[in-house]
Amino acid sequence: ADLRARGARSAWLSVDAESPSGAPRLYLAAGMRVTQRYLVFEKAVG
Repeated sequence: ADLRARGARSAWLSVDAESPSGAPRLYLAAGMRVTQRYLVFEKAVG
């Protein structure tokens, strides 16, 4: 579906910046830009 025709002004997604597949490069090459970065912390509790 054409998002613009449906009234969308933008589209977003999240991706693992360390992805071995190189996903960030793909999205940058498609004209997307990084607008946010965040860290996720984890601790085992067992």
